Amino acid sequence: EYEKHILDVNEKLRNLSAHLQNAREEERITIAREIHDELGQQLTGIKFDVSWLKNKTATLYPEGAERIARLINNINLTINQVRKIAKKLRPGVLDDLGLEAAMEWFVQQFEEQSGILCTLETKNTVSRYNKEVNTTMYRIFQEAMTNVMRHSKATKVDILLFEENKHLVLEILDNGKGITESEESNNLSLGITGMKERATMLNGSFLLKKRKGGGTRLKVLVPLSVEIENK
Repeated sequence: EYEKHILDVNEKLRNLSAHLQNAREEERITIAREIHDELGQQLTGIKFDVSWLKNKTATLYPEGAERIARLINNINLTINQVRKIAKKLRPGVLDDLGLEAAMEWFVQQFEEQSGILCTLETKNTVSRYNKEVNTTMYRIFQEAMTNVMRHSKATKVDILLFEENKHLVLEILDNGKGITESEESNNLSLGITGMKERATMLNGSFLLKKRKGGGTRLKVLVPLSVEIENK
């Protein structure tokens, strides 16, 4: 009876965690859309008005026109930054083109920002998985890559995404300093708990270990059952 009670409590906790994760993801989607659409449109409108002022004052007030040109440049930079923030919150490519395309986009941004060389290899994958699988795997991937950039001191990362034995598998291997024992035991330090919870929500498994040859290895397996697969 006691064991059944514990199992019931754990099941309720998993369901609550899944609900919170889904609610958080929906909130991200809403905020990203509002930032991109509302703020982006407002900035574009300001840019057009300022450009009109520049054209009107160019001959009468050249010095002012130069300042306005700098202002337009700053507005353009702000518009680009707003778009980047919106994409980080929820990249549209994840919903439009799927997990693999979103990972390719992230890797490109990651290399530009970090200077760390990445290879992304996919095998036996399909172009589309359902929203839960896409979101779960992408968020784990995003968190893991952020950890690589912040903590690993790596110069190279190998990323593998493939299907094996009715599972979708994500592996990330870096050549950095490797995860320490204290980091392994302290689940909060690298967002490990969050990644584990996401994998558990889909009855998956999560592994994060120091590699023998140096660096860290992350492996996530998610079962592609009839209920969660969408080919």
